[in-house]
Amino acid sequence: KAPNELKVMWHKLKAKSPESSEQASEEHSAMKSFVWQYLYKKYKKVPRLEDDRGVDVSIDNENYEVETFYGCGDPIAKLTEKMEKFTQNDKVFFVLRNISLLMHLKELISFKKTWKDLGYNVELFGIDFKRKDLIKIDDVIRMLKQN
Repeated sequence: KAPNELKVMWHKLKAKSPESSEQASEEHSAMKSFVWQYLYKKYKKVPRLEDDRGVDVSIDNENYEVETFYGCGDPIAKLTEKMEKFTQNDKVFFVLRNISLLMHLKELISFKKTWKDLGYNVELFGIDFKRKDLIKIDDVIRMLKQN
């Protein structure tokens, strides 16, 4: 059901990660496709896949990095390594598996605070599959506190 604009870039969904010689996992590719389609619908224009810096999906000055943490020893080290691509002028949005948000919640909150304190515009998201939307980590925390 992907739009033709995404279908012609399908090879970039399965592209090898710049940090690894392995091809992207099915889950990583599916999340990347979700983010691309979300942005395509939101902005009514074609987002970029795998730009010259290796950013998973980008549109205007928004940069979306999809991370599953598969085969990753330290999730925060992985996100910190990805931050090296960006400057304080970039908006950096990490899209993580929902289970990863929950498993690493404390560390992710600290990661976000550290980078914001350094002047970076960083946000962490999960995926709300029911609404076909991205959900900020702050909203996840709010929902957890309500229950």
